[in-house]
Order: sequence, then C-alpha cells, then structure tokens
Amino acid sequence: MGHGHSHGHGHSESSEPTPQAIASRKRANWLLAAVLVPLGVLTVIAMMVMWPSGSREGISFASPYQAAPGVTFDTGKIQSVVQENTKANMARMDAFKGEKAAFDAVARAGAADRATREAVTMRGKANMNIVIGGASGLRRLDPDYEAALVSNAVFGQSALASRVGRRVRDSEGLSYEVSSRYALTDLLDGVWRVNVNVAPQNTAKALRSTLDEIAKYAREGATDAEVAVQKNFFAGNYQVNLGSNPGVAAALVSAEKFGLGPRYLDEFPARIRSVTTAQANAALRKHFAPDKLHVIVAGDLDNVPD
Repeated sequence: MGHGHSHGHGHSESSEPTPQAIASRKRANWLLAAVLVPLGVLTVIAMMVMWPSGSREGISFASPYQAAPGVTFDTGKIQSVVQENTKANMARMDAFKGEKAAFDAVARAGAADRATREAVTMRGKANMNIVIGGASGLRRLDPDYEAALVSNAVFGQSALASRVGRRVRDSEGLSYEVSSRYALTDLLDGVWRVNVNVAPQNTAKALRSTLDEIAKYAREGATDAEVAVQKNFFAGNYQVNLGSNPGVAAALVSAEKFGLGPRYLDEFPARIRSVTTAQANAALRKHFAPDKLHVIVAGDLDNVPD
C-alpha cells in the first residue's frame, strides 16, 4: 500500500532595501560627514598652532611654596670660585692636631654638684624650647665613644624611633620635635643634652615626662633589641653616605682630623656593630647623671614649671 507524503518547505529570503531606506542612510552619512570633517580639520589646525617649538621663552612655573602664608626663602649669590691651597689646608690640619694635643692635657669635667633650673624669658615667643643636659665627660677618641653613641640613640637619636620620642611625641602628643645628643666632644669632653620643642600649654607635662623617661632609662638601660636597631642605623647610614664623592671626602676629613686615618672608613661600621648591650649601658651610666642635669626653658614665661 503506498503512502504519499507531501512536505511544505518555507524559505526566508532577505528582501532588498526600499528606496526610502536607501535615501535615509544617505542622509545620515551626509550628516555624520558634515559634523566629523570640520572637527578633524579644526583638530589638525590646533595641533599645528599649539605644537611645542622647544623654546623656553615666556615659560614660568608657579611655586606652591611661595604662595604659602609665612614662608620665606633665603637667597645667595656666588661671589667667586677659588682653588684652595692644599699645603695650606694641611698646615691648618697640623695646627689643629697641635691644639688637640694641648687640649688632651686638660682635666675632664665632672657632673654638676646639683641640678639647676633656669627660665630664659622671651616675650611673644610662640613656642617653648626645653633643654636638659650636663657635662658628659665624653671625648671623640674615647674607647667607649661608639658605645655612647648607641646608648644615646636608643634614648633619643630620632623622635620617631627612640624611647623619649615614642613617649613624648607619639604616645602623649606633647612635642613635634624631641632629640638627644652628645655634643662638643671634638677637643674637650662636651655635654649630653635633650632638646624638646613644645607649645606653651604642654611645657610642664612635657618636661615632667622627659625627666621621668631619663630616670627610667638610667635605671633600666637599653635592651638587646634596641641596641641592635641603633647599631644597624649607624653602620648602615655611614656606609650609605660613602656612596657619593662628597660623602667620602667628608669622612676622610673627619678621620684625618682625629688622626684615625683612611682605614677608619672601613673600621667605623665594624666598631659600631661590635658594641654589646653591656657596653652601651656602661657608657650610658658613665656619661650622664640623671639627678644632676640642668634644665633650661626658653619662651614667654617667668619661671620653669614644676
């Protein structure tokens, strides 16, 4: 029995665009060209006019610092450039060595018999400067000089990474600048001193906190971790400074000044790194007496606050 099947197949064919559609497309293309072509021409003309010539005439740069209220700049002018006489410089260096030999015979200065306080009145001064210090008995060529540097650094080399800085500046927010140093040690034993700059309303509290931190550090001494941090700072910073010609020149002059010789440029980092915590603490206790330090406060005040 035969069966017949009829199948219907639909075919979709794309129709040709109508004349109206073609005309619309042409109008759109003409409108787009009418907009873009003038813009392109103007862009080319602007590039030709504004293209840099390489001349710096008429160019000025405004300094943001000059616009800041209260900011001034000191200016200077080179008057002359002369070539130094090397022999004359060496003669001056030899003269310094002779003076140094004479100073070496001067007796060491000891700590004061008692602590004193003094106010330096400066009317209208906006801030207060606190200086705490006394005779250190430390000279540049003393065998414990490097140990003294390290022990002082733990206490106050930097306001950001020292005991007094962490307390007075960071924790209590009393000062924007606080540091301690051994000073004036070149020829004679100089001083150990702390500088603290504060707003007037913070003077009394900053003074008490600094003195308390000094006494606490004298009792406790530095830790192994603190000593390690400061040794790395001194040794690393010294070696970084030797990375430039001026740095090497300055180091050589300093070494020659004290009769240490060029080899000291290699020796100093090693001498710093060899300092032990026990040596740092021994130098600390030897070179300042916390109960005999003088206190001076300069600013708009009549008396040193308690």
